[in-house]
Amino acid sequence: MKMKSNELDLAYVLNNGENLENLEENWQDDLVLKPMEGSGGPTPFTGLAYELGEDGQTVLYYGTYEDGLPHGISVFIHPNGQIKNKATIFHGTGHGWSRQWNQQGRLVFLGEYIHGVSVRFREWDEAGNLKDEKTGPSETERAIIEQRMLAAKKNWPDEADGLSYDFLESKGWPAK
Repeated sequence: MKMKSNELDLAYVLNNGENLENLEENWQDDLVLKPMEGSGGPTPFTGLAYELGEDGQTVLYYGTYEDGLPHGISVFIHPNGQIKNKATIFHGTGHGWSRQWNQQGRLVFLGEYIHGVSVRFREWDEAGNLKDEKTGPSETERAIIEQRMLAAKKNWPDEADGLSYDFLESKGWPAK
């Protein structure tokens, strides 16, 4: 699958983003930090970041961050330029649709995440045959989603309004 209009142009990414090599990853806190020149330590990164391949020119990843956490779009790209994975992230956890394609551009995974919990998915083999499917969250997963939803509303009240798992009743599967 080649770039679509709802994905960022790679020239835009390179001109407006920050190379992840210039940022610090704090694995303990799971944050991406921007080093500060002069006095003071690194600060949580907000903006667009990307990662280049070994050739130093091929974009293999780009994503947006807020306060050091992935937030917004996250796109991984095969070395041949085909999109590998595209997902939506909400303050560090998957929230929304995630799609994966093989190097030939065939969709091999379509899943929905709510507050980091995989709630439903379809997975296909290389021939395009459905090989696995999850149709909805378990009761335990619903309880986890509910707790995370409450935390999101507390931490990000303006953004979290409407984030729920009512998809089972109101949304169908998107087109491949």
